[in-house]
Amino acid sequence: MFGSEFKHPSYFNELLQDHPNWKKLKDILLKGASFPLSPISNEDRLNDLHYHFHGEKHQSATKNKQVLDKLIEEDIHQGFALPIPIQLYKHLPNASISPLGCKEQETINDKG
Repeated sequence: MFGSEFKHPSYFNELLQDHPNWKKLKDILLKGASFPLSPISNEDRLNDLHYHFHGEKHQSATKNKQVLDKLIEEDIHQGFALPIPIQLYKHLPNASISPLGCKEQETINDKG
């Protein structure tokens, strides 16, 4: 059942009932979210592919390469990602490339 991984919104109602976005969030928790997107033109898609293939890489991905490699390896192992040679992107209909970044997580320390 959709949303079964979340607590029922009534659990949060007393805490969030006055929040300006509570009605929308409650609706998302009950019915799911939708993200309507418009298709991009083939020309824009190809320009985007060229830009990401030949452009600069995210500094955070380079700086945190070992962490990013481990995360990608876990995604592959769990079946969430399928690695293919980058040269094949031109042969995949409607392919897109999305650059990766890897931000270091900041946590609370003894100073807060």
